[in-house]
Amino acid sequence: MRQFVIAAMLAWTGSAQMVVQPAGIPAAQKLLQPLADEKALRCDVDSSKAELNFGLRFQPGYVLHVPLVQYSGVGHAWQIALRVTPDGGEPAYLTDHFDLPQIVDPSFTGEIAGAFLVGEGRYRVEFAAVDEKLRACRSEWRVEAALGRGDHAVKVAMPPNTVADLSWTGPAAPSKGNPRPRRLTVLMNGSEPYWEGIWTPFRRVIVPHTAGPKIESMMDYRSALVGILASLLEKLPGTTVRLVVFDLDQQKETLRQDNFTAKDIDKAAHAANNTDHWVVTVRELEERPSKWGLLASLVESEVRAEQPSDAVLFLGPRIGPLDKMPAHFLEDDKGSAPRFFYLQYRLSAEPIDVGVPDNMGPRARDLSLPPGYGPDYMPGSPEVSDPIDLLVTRLKGKTLRVHSPTEFAKAVETIRRP
Repeated sequence: MRQFVIAAMLAWTGSAQMVVQPAGIPAAQKLLQPLADEKALRCDVDSSKAELNFGLRFQPGYVLHVPLVQYSGVGHAWQIALRVTPDGGEPAYLTDHFDLPQIVDPSFTGEIAGAFLVGEGRYRVEFAAVDEKLRACRSEWRVEAALGRGDHAVKVAMPPNTVADLSWTGPAAPSKGNPRPRRLTVLMNGSEPYWEGIWTPFRRVIVPHTAGPKIESMMDYRSALVGILASLLEKLPGTTVRLVVFDLDQQKETLRQDNFTAKDIDKAAHAANNTDHWVVTVRELEERPSKWGLLASLVESEVRAEQPSDAVLFLGPRIGPLDKMPAHFLEDDKGSAPRFFYLQYRLSAEPIDVGVPDNMGPRARDLSLPPGYGPDYMPGSPEVSDPIDLLVTRLKGKTLRVHSPTEFAKAVETIRRP
């Protein structure tokens, strides 16, 4: 088995770069050209291939890694620019801005995952991240967006050789009377997914980029969540949306906005994992609720709202277990007005069958056995509910598991039904 050093990795937002308007192109071009007094920023950029997202658009992305030993003090920021050029076509420019937290640990590595949209075609991507000291990280790569052998019946929603940000929508769908639901609350969870880590599937394992060979990272799953949110907004035209972004790991909300639209998608991307992720004050530690308490607060806010939504939708990846659900949890809210759903994003089409974690099944696992061994870890063990699944079930709601565009389309139809 490979040996890895376990360390904290500072993870920032799954970002949604915004397309630059013509007036801003000269500034983006300047960032993408080597500067006269430029110094190199120690960094690494991993690119991801263009995958069809749930809105039937190709969504490529990247993850920027920067060792934070290069920073001390306060007032640091990164300006990010991309130039995406289709073969034989005109380039499009996308930009973003990140303020680093006031407190950074030099042993951490900063990560930013970014994403954008393209139509079918081949593209050249040029990337630059420049900090306030004119230190730059630059990279280039190629993107090919093409349907697979089994996907030729799929109609891609974007024209070929087109570049856009995640707020892009196609032609407006024709109105069919009042939307269903008229009002929708989306509770988007930006916390870490549950997956079979190197050491154990029951705790989060994060490996620093400098610790030997790279391993596949889950950090860009938040970009997928933002893509799902954008597709959901498009599929429910006329629906008034309240968005609440929360993080169960941090045990706090990071965004709450009424009348949320596709034009606000960058706010969701930044809030999904904000720059304060690893910066917690003593007062916050004293005042923040438990994880079950945070979930209860989110539900009660919707049930007791002056104008409750017709439906409340949890959106997020399958998460790990919590302590046992408190006795009589939310019993007063079981028969409340909103319909509850859990749109559970699956990182893999395969069921998680490596065992039954504590408090998520009838049998406690044997802690004397290493991961991957023993009867509790035999392949074929039935997958069990995660905490939000248990919560939605208690509220007489429905969990909708999605991994493919087809599953997403079926889930949207279920949400639309009266």
